[in-house]
Amino acid sequence: MGKALLKWLPAVILACGFSTSASADMYNGSSQAHHTSDETRFREITPNAGPRVTNGADVFITADFIYWTGRMDGLGYARTGMDDFDGIQIAASPNATSGSTKFPPRKFDPGFKAGIGLNLGHDGWDIYLNYTWFHSNHTNSSSSTFTDSRGLVPLWDVSTVGTIIGRDQFSPIIETFVYVQEAKGKFRLRFNNFDLELGRNYYISQYLTLRPHIGLKGCWYKENYNVTYTTFLNADVADEVDQVRLKLRQHYWGVGIRTGLDTAWYFDKNWSIFGDVAFSGLWGRFDVTRRDFADLDLTDPTTTVKVIHTSNDFHTMKPVLEFELGLRFDYWFSDDDYHFGIQAAWEEQLWINHNNIFALTDGWGSHGDLGFQGFTLKLRFDF
Repeated sequence: MGKALLKWLPAVILACGFSTSASADMYNGSSQAHHTSDETRFREITPNAGPRVTNGADVFITADFIYWTGRMDGLGYARTGMDDFDGIQIAASPNATSGSTKFPPRKFDPGFKAGIGLNLGHDGWDIYLNYTWFHSNHTNSSSSTFTDSRGLVPLWDVSTVGTIIGRDQFSPIIETFVYVQEAKGKFRLRFNNFDLELGRNYYISQYLTLRPHIGLKGCWYKENYNVTYTTFLNADVADEVDQVRLKLRQHYWGVGIRTGLDTAWYFDKNWSIFGDVAFSGLWGRFDVTRRDFADLDLTDPTTTVKVIHTSNDFHTMKPVLEFELGLRFDYWFSDDDYHFGIQAAWEEQLWINHNNIFALTDGWGSHGDLGFQGFTLKLRFDF
Protein backbone atom coordinates (compact mmCIF):
# COMPACT_ATOMS: atom_id res chain seq x y z
CA MET A 1 0.00 0.00 0.00
CA GLY A 2 2.77 2.40 0.97
CA LYS A 3 4.74 1.59 -2.13
CA ALA A 4 1.69 2.26 -4.28
CA LEU A 5 1.28 5.70 -2.75
CA LEU A 6 4.93 6.54 -3.33
CA LYS A 7 4.50 5.47 -6.94
CA TRP A 8 1.69 7.98 -7.51
CA LEU A 9 3.16 10.82 -5.35
CA PRO A 10 5.06 12.63 -8.18
CA ALA A 11 1.89 12.66 -10.30
CA VAL A 12 -0.16 14.04 -7.40
CA ILE A 13 2.41 16.79 -6.70
CA LEU A 14 2.51 17.77 -10.39
CA ALA A 15 -1.30 17.87 -10.55
CA CYS A 16 -1.49 20.06 -7.41
CA GLY A 17 1.10 22.44 -8.81
CA PHE A 18 -0.78 22.80 -12.08
CA SER A 19 -4.03 23.35 -10.21
CA THR A 20 -2.45 26.02 -7.98
CA SER A 21 -0.94 27.82 -10.97
CA ALA A 22 -4.25 27.74 -12.84
CA SER A 23 -6.08 28.98 -9.78
CA ALA A 24 -3.59 31.83 -9.36
CA ASP A 25 -3.93 32.80 -13.00
CA MET A 26 -7.70 32.66 -12.74
CA TYR A 27 -7.65 34.75 -9.56
CA ASN A 28 -5.35 37.33 -11.11
CA GLY A 29 -7.51 37.47 -14.19
CA SER A 30 -10.78 37.73 -12.28
CA SER A 31 -9.24 40.29 -9.92
CA GLN A 32 -8.16 42.42 -12.85
CA ALA A 33 -11.61 42.10 -14.38
CA HIS A 34 -13.17 42.95 -11.02
CA HIS A 35 -11.11 46.11 -10.67
CA THR A 36 -11.82 47.12 -14.24
CA SER A 37 -15.51 46.56 -13.69
CA ASP A 38 -15.40 48.59 -10.46
CA GLU A 39 -13.69 51.49 -12.20
CA THR A 40 -16.24 51.44 -14.99
CA ARG A 41 -19.13 51.22 -12.59
CA PHE A 42 -17.62 54.01 -10.47
CA ARG A 43 -17.66 56.31 -13.46
CA GLU A 44 -21.24 55.37 -14.28
CA ILE A 45 -22.80 55.31 -10.82
CA THR A 46 -23.77 58.99 -10.96
CA PRO A 47 -23.33 60.23 -14.57
CA ASN A 48 -23.28 63.98 -15.07
CA ALA A 49 -26.75 65.44 -15.71
CA GLY A 50 -25.59 68.87 -16.88
CA PRO A 51 -27.18 70.55 -18.65
CA ARG A 52 -24.05 70.69 -20.82
CA VAL A 53 -23.39 71.90 -24.35
CA THR A 54 -20.86 70.73 -26.96
CA ASN A 55 -18.07 73.01 -28.18
CA GLY A 56 -19.09 75.66 -25.66
CA ALA A 57 -17.45 77.77 -22.98
CA ASP A 58 -19.42 75.86 -20.30
CA VAL A 59 -20.79 79.16 -19.01
CA PHE A 60 -24.46 79.75 -18.18
CA ILE A 61 -26.47 82.81 -17.19
CA THR A 62 -29.85 83.05 -15.47
CA ALA A 63 -32.50 85.74 -15.10
CA ASP A 64 -35.57 85.50 -12.84
CA PHE A 65 -38.70 87.56 -12.62
CA ILE A 66 -40.16 87.28 -9.11
CA TYR A 67 -43.58 88.37 -7.91
CA TRP A 68 -43.43 87.95 -4.14
CA THR A 69 -45.00 89.17 -0.97
CA GLY A 70 -42.67 90.05 1.89
CA ARG A 71 -44.29 89.83 5.34
CA MET A 72 -42.97 90.47 8.82
CA ASP A 73 -44.76 88.98 11.81
CA GLY A 74 -45.82 91.19 14.73
CA LEU A 75 -46.64 94.39 12.81
CA GLY A 76 -50.22 94.86 13.97
CA TYR A 77 -50.82 98.52 14.82
CA ALA A 78 -54.46 98.67 16.03
CA ARG A 79 -57.37 96.47 17.03
CA THR A 80 -61.14 96.88 16.91
CA GLY A 81 -63.90 95.10 18.82
CA MET A 82 -62.65 96.51 22.16
CA ASP A 83 -63.41 99.58 24.24
CA ASP A 84 -61.36 102.64 23.39
CA PHE A 85 -57.99 102.60 25.07
CA ASP A 86 -58.88 100.53 28.12
CA GLY A 87 -58.45 97.18 26.41
CA ILE A 88 -61.73 95.67 27.68
CA GLN A 89 -63.50 93.42 25.19
CA ILE A 90 -67.14 94.37 24.66
CA ALA A 91 -68.58 91.05 23.45
CA ALA A 92 -71.38 91.36 26.03
CA SER A 93 -72.60 94.62 24.49
CA PRO A 94 -75.84 94.21 22.49
CA ASN A 95 -74.39 96.44 19.76
CA ALA A 96 -71.03 94.71 19.67
CA THR A 97 -69.61 93.55 16.34
CA SER A 98 -66.62 91.34 15.75
CA GLY A 99 -63.38 93.26 15.66
CA SER A 100 -60.06 92.56 13.96
CA THR A 101 -56.37 93.38 14.12
CA LYS A 102 -55.07 95.91 11.61
CA PHE A 103 -51.82 95.21 9.71
CA PRO A 104 -50.01 96.92 6.84
CA PRO A 105 -51.20 95.52 3.48
CA ARG A 106 -49.64 92.20 2.53
CA LYS A 107 -49.55 92.67 -1.22
CA PHE A 108 -47.34 91.21 -3.94
CA ASP A 109 -44.50 93.18 -5.54
CA PRO A 110 -42.18 92.52 -8.50
CA GLY A 111 -38.46 91.90 -8.16
CA PHE A 112 -35.68 90.04 -9.92
CA LYS A 113 -32.78 87.64 -9.64
CA ALA A 114 -29.65 87.53 -11.80
CA GLY A 115 -27.02 84.80 -11.86
CA ILE A 116 -23.93 83.50 -13.63
CA GLY A 117 -22.38 80.04 -13.47
CA LEU A 118 -19.55 77.89 -14.80
CA ASN A 119 -19.53 74.13 -15.44
CA LEU A 120 -16.15 72.98 -14.16
CA GLY A 121 -14.01 70.30 -15.76
CA HIS A 122 -13.69 68.26 -12.58
CA ASP A 123 -16.26 65.47 -12.14
CA GLY A 124 -19.18 67.52 -13.45
CA TRP A 125 -19.05 70.15 -10.70
CA ASP A 126 -20.46 73.62 -11.26
CA ILE A 127 -20.17 76.96 -9.48
CA TYR A 128 -23.04 79.45 -9.45
CA LEU A 129 -23.51 83.00 -8.10
CA ASN A 130 -27.03 84.44 -7.76
CA TYR A 131 -28.29 87.88 -6.65
CA THR A 132 -31.83 88.70 -5.44
CA TRP A 133 -33.40 92.19 -5.37
CA PHE A 134 -36.82 92.77 -3.78
CA HIS A 135 -38.49 95.99 -2.57
CA SER A 136 -41.86 96.37 -0.85
CA ASN A 137 -43.69 99.52 0.26
CA HIS A 138 -47.30 99.44 1.57
CA THR A 139 -49.56 101.60 3.73
CA ASN A 140 -52.86 100.82 5.44
CA SER A 141 -55.14 102.86 7.70
CA SER A 142 -58.31 102.44 9.74
CA SER A 143 -60.63 104.96 11.40
CA SER A 144 -63.51 105.14 13.87
CA THR A 145 -66.05 107.65 15.19
CA PHE A 146 -65.82 109.32 18.58
CA THR A 147 -69.06 107.73 19.80
CA ASP A 148 -68.11 104.24 18.67
CA SER A 149 -67.25 102.17 21.75
CA ARG A 150 -65.71 99.66 19.39
CA GLY A 151 -63.16 102.22 18.22
CA LEU A 152 -59.47 101.69 17.57
CA VAL A 153 -57.15 100.48 20.31
CA PRO A 154 -53.43 101.21 19.70
CA LEU A 155 -51.27 98.09 19.85
CA TRP A 156 -48.05 100.04 20.36
CA ASP A 157 -47.28 101.54 23.75
CA VAL A 158 -47.95 105.30 23.59
CA SER A 159 -48.78 105.76 27.27
CA THR A 160 -45.70 107.89 27.90
CA VAL A 161 -47.16 110.58 25.67
CA GLY A 162 -49.73 111.19 28.38
CA THR A 163 -46.97 111.92 30.89
CA ILE A 164 -44.16 114.45 30.84
CA ILE A 165 -43.20 115.38 27.26
CA GLY A 166 -41.22 118.51 28.10
CA ARG A 167 -40.44 121.15 30.69
CA ASP A 168 -40.71 124.88 30.87
CA GLN A 169 -38.74 126.97 33.37
CA PHE A 170 -41.21 126.30 36.18
CA SER A 171 -42.87 122.88 35.80
CA PRO A 172 -43.29 119.78 33.60
CA ILE A 173 -45.49 120.03 30.52
CA ILE A 174 -48.14 117.31 30.68
CA GLU A 175 -50.31 116.53 27.68
CA THR A 176 -53.12 113.99 27.29
CA PHE A 177 -53.57 111.44 24.50
CA VAL A 178 -57.25 110.49 24.22
CA TYR A 179 -59.39 108.42 21.85
CA VAL A 180 -57.97 107.34 18.49
CA GLN A 181 -59.75 108.58 15.39
CA GLU A 182 -57.36 107.12 12.83
CA ALA A 183 -54.50 104.63 12.95
CA LYS A 184 -52.07 104.10 10.09
CA GLY A 185 -49.28 101.58 9.49
CA LYS A 186 -46.64 101.87 6.74
CA PHE A 187 -44.16 99.06 6.05
CA ARG A 188 -41.15 99.51 3.76
CA LEU A 189 -38.56 96.81 2.96
CA ARG A 190 -35.38 96.99 0.84
CA PHE A 191 -33.97 93.45 0.50
CA ASN A 192 -30.72 92.28 -1.14
CA ASN A 193 -29.21 88.78 -1.12
CA PHE A 194 -26.27 86.85 -2.65
CA ASP A 195 -25.96 83.04 -2.89
CA LEU A 196 -22.73 81.31 -3.96
CA GLU A 197 -23.02 77.56 -4.68
CA LEU A 198 -20.65 74.70 -5.51
CA GLY A 199 -22.71 71.75 -6.73
CA ARG A 200 -22.92 68.69 -8.95
CA ASN A 201 -25.99 67.63 -10.92
CA TYR A 202 -26.14 63.87 -11.59
CA TYR A 203 -28.52 61.04 -12.47
CA ILE A 204 -29.49 58.49 -9.86
CA SER A 205 -31.92 56.86 -12.29
CA GLN A 206 -32.98 57.39 -15.88
CA TYR A 207 -35.54 60.04 -14.93
CA LEU A 208 -34.35 61.44 -11.59
CA THR A 209 -31.49 63.85 -10.93
CA LEU A 210 -30.03 65.30 -7.73
CA ARG A 211 -27.83 68.33 -7.25
CA PRO A 212 -26.41 68.69 -3.73
CA HIS A 213 -24.64 71.99 -3.16
CA ILE A 214 -22.70 73.89 -0.52
CA GLY A 215 -21.62 77.51 -0.39
CA LEU A 216 -22.10 80.91 1.20
CA LYS A 217 -25.01 83.29 1.73
CA GLY A 218 -24.87 87.04 2.26
CA CYS A 219 -27.77 89.40 2.88
CA TRP A 220 -28.53 92.96 3.86
CA TYR A 221 -31.85 94.75 4.12
CA LYS A 222 -33.48 97.89 5.51
CA GLU A 223 -36.90 97.81 7.12
CA ASN A 224 -38.89 100.89 8.14
CA TYR A 225 -42.19 100.64 9.98
CA ASN A 226 -44.06 103.87 10.70
CA VAL A 227 -47.19 103.95 12.86
CA THR A 228 -49.38 107.04 13.26
CA TYR A 229 -52.23 107.55 15.74
CA THR A 230 -54.46 110.59 15.22
CA THR A 231 -56.70 111.65 18.10
CA PHE A 232 -60.10 113.33 18.09
CA LEU A 233 -60.15 117.08 18.48
CA ASN A 234 -62.05 117.20 21.74
CA ALA A 235 -63.02 120.66 22.99
CA ASP A 236 -63.41 119.27 26.52
CA VAL A 237 -59.70 118.47 26.70
CA ALA A 238 -57.56 121.57 26.91
CA ASP A 239 -54.10 120.03 26.58
CA GLU A 240 -54.64 117.41 23.91
CA VAL A 241 -52.06 115.62 21.77
CA ASP A 242 -53.31 115.73 18.18
CA GLN A 243 -51.11 112.96 16.82
CA VAL A 244 -48.48 110.41 17.87
CA ARG A 245 -45.97 109.08 15.32
CA LEU A 246 -43.74 106.04 15.84
CA LYS A 247 -40.73 105.56 13.55
CA LEU A 248 -39.38 102.02 13.90
CA ARG A 249 -36.29 101.14 11.86
CA GLN A 250 -34.37 97.88 11.53
CA HIS A 251 -31.19 97.43 9.49
CA TYR A 252 -29.64 94.00 9.11
CA TRP A 253 -26.66 92.34 7.48
CA GLY A 254 -25.62 88.70 7.75
CA VAL A 255 -23.27 86.15 6.20
CA GLY A 256 -22.98 82.40 6.68
CA ILE A 257 -22.90 78.88 5.31
CA ARG A 258 -25.60 77.61 2.96
CA THR A 259 -26.32 74.05 1.82
CA GLY A 260 -29.17 72.35 0.01
CA LEU A 261 -30.45 69.82 -2.51
CA ASP A 262 -32.03 70.41 -5.94
CA THR A 263 -34.11 67.60 -7.46
CA ALA A 264 -35.62 67.08 -10.94
CA TRP A 265 -38.17 64.39 -11.87
CA TYR A 266 -38.21 63.97 -15.69
CA PHE A 267 -41.14 62.91 -17.89
CA ASP A 268 -38.82 62.86 -20.91
CA LYS A 269 -35.66 64.64 -22.09
CA ASN A 270 -37.29 68.08 -22.04
CA TRP A 271 -39.97 68.24 -19.32
CA SER A 272 -39.54 67.80 -15.58
CA ILE A 273 -40.97 68.69 -12.19
CA PHE A 274 -38.37 70.08 -9.82
CA GLY A 275 -38.19 70.69 -6.09
CA ASP A 276 -35.37 72.52 -4.29
CA VAL A 277 -34.59 73.03 -0.61
CA ALA A 278 -31.82 74.97 1.13
CA PHE A 279 -30.79 75.80 4.68
CA SER A 280 -28.50 78.59 5.92
CA GLY A 281 -27.10 79.77 9.21
CA LEU A 282 -26.26 83.49 9.16
CA TRP A 283 -24.13 85.41 11.62
CA GLY A 284 -25.30 89.01 11.43
CA ARG A 285 -25.99 92.33 13.09
CA PHE A 286 -29.32 93.97 13.88
CA ASP A 287 -29.45 97.75 14.24
CA VAL A 288 -32.88 98.63 15.64
CA THR A 289 -34.05 102.16 16.42
CA ARG A 290 -37.30 103.59 17.79
CA ARG A 291 -38.31 107.26 17.75
CA ASP A 292 -41.69 108.59 18.94
CA PHE A 293 -43.03 112.08 18.19
CA ALA A 294 -46.01 113.90 19.69
CA ASP A 295 -47.69 116.57 17.55
CA LEU A 296 -49.40 118.97 19.93
CA ASP A 297 -50.92 120.99 17.08
CA LEU A 298 -51.10 119.62 13.55
CA THR A 299 -51.45 123.14 12.18
CA ASP A 300 -48.18 124.21 13.81
CA PRO A 301 -45.10 122.05 13.05
CA THR A 302 -43.11 123.83 15.75
CA THR A 303 -45.17 122.10 18.43
CA THR A 304 -43.78 118.65 17.56
CA VAL A 305 -41.96 117.04 20.48
CA LYS A 306 -39.62 114.03 20.26
CA VAL A 307 -40.76 111.79 23.11
CA ILE A 308 -38.59 108.69 22.62
CA HIS A 309 -35.29 108.02 20.87
CA THR A 310 -33.70 104.68 21.76
CA SER A 311 -31.95 101.81 19.99
CA ASN A 312 -30.88 98.19 20.30
CA ASP A 313 -27.82 96.89 18.40
CA PHE A 314 -26.61 93.30 18.66
CA HIS A 315 -24.99 90.39 16.80
CA THR A 316 -26.58 86.96 16.67
CA MET A 317 -27.03 83.77 14.62
CA LYS A 318 -30.25 83.27 12.64
CA PRO A 319 -31.42 80.36 10.43
CA VAL A 320 -32.98 80.67 6.96
CA LEU A 321 -35.11 78.04 5.19
CA GLU A 322 -35.82 78.05 1.43
CA PHE A 323 -38.26 75.94 -0.63
CA GLU A 324 -39.18 75.88 -4.32
CA LEU A 325 -41.49 73.67 -6.42
CA GLY A 326 -42.23 74.03 -10.12
CA LEU A 327 -42.22 72.87 -13.76
CA ARG A 328 -39.18 73.06 -16.09
CA PHE A 329 -38.57 72.81 -19.86
CA ASP A 330 -35.09 72.24 -21.37
CA TYR A 331 -34.16 72.62 -25.03
CA TRP A 332 -30.87 72.12 -26.94
CA PHE A 333 -30.30 73.59 -30.39
CA SER A 334 -27.63 74.26 -33.04
CA ASP A 335 -26.17 70.73 -32.78
CA ASP A 336 -26.33 70.93 -28.98
CA ASP A 337 -23.97 73.91 -28.94
CA TYR A 338 -26.52 75.90 -26.91
CA HIS A 339 -29.08 75.13 -24.23
CA PHE A 340 -32.15 77.12 -23.21
CA GLY A 341 -34.25 76.44 -20.12
CA ILE A 342 -37.40 77.99 -18.72
CA GLN A 343 -39.15 77.16 -15.45
CA ALA A 344 -42.06 78.45 -13.39
CA ALA A 345 -42.24 77.84 -9.65
CA TRP A 346 -43.73 78.79 -6.32
CA GLU A 347 -40.98 79.85 -3.94
CA GLU A 348 -40.98 80.30 -0.15
CA GLN A 349 -38.34 81.63 2.25
CA LEU A 350 -38.50 81.79 6.04
CA TRP A 351 -36.08 84.09 7.88
CA ILE A 352 -36.60 82.92 11.45
CA ASN A 353 -36.80 85.46 14.33
CA HIS A 354 -36.00 88.50 12.19
CA ASN A 355 -38.49 90.95 13.73
CA ASN A 356 -36.64 92.71 16.53
CA ILE A 357 -38.42 96.08 16.61
CA PHE A 358 -39.56 96.58 20.17
CA ALA A 359 -42.17 98.06 22.48
CA LEU A 360 -41.00 100.16 25.42
CA THR A 361 -41.23 97.38 27.98
CA ASP A 362 -39.65 94.69 25.78
CA GLY A 363 -36.29 93.12 26.15
CA TRP A 364 -34.23 92.46 23.04
CA GLY A 365 -36.09 89.25 22.11
CA SER A 366 -37.68 88.48 18.76
CA HIS A 367 -41.31 89.19 17.83
CA GLY A 368 -41.72 87.04 14.75
CA ASP A 369 -40.33 85.92 11.40
CA LEU A 370 -39.68 87.53 8.04
CA GLY A 371 -41.23 85.52 5.23
CA PHE A 372 -41.23 85.66 1.43
CA GLN A 373 -43.41 83.69 -0.93
CA GLY A 374 -44.61 84.01 -4.47
CA PHE A 375 -44.19 83.23 -8.16
CA THR A 376 -40.76 82.88 -9.80
CA LEU A 377 -40.16 82.67 -13.56
CA LYS A 378 -36.59 81.68 -14.49
CA LEU A 379 -34.71 81.69 -17.80
CA ARG A 380 -31.38 79.91 -18.30
CA PHE A 381 -28.96 80.01 -21.25
CA ASP A 382 -25.89 77.76 -21.59
CA PHE A 383 -23.20 78.45 -24.19
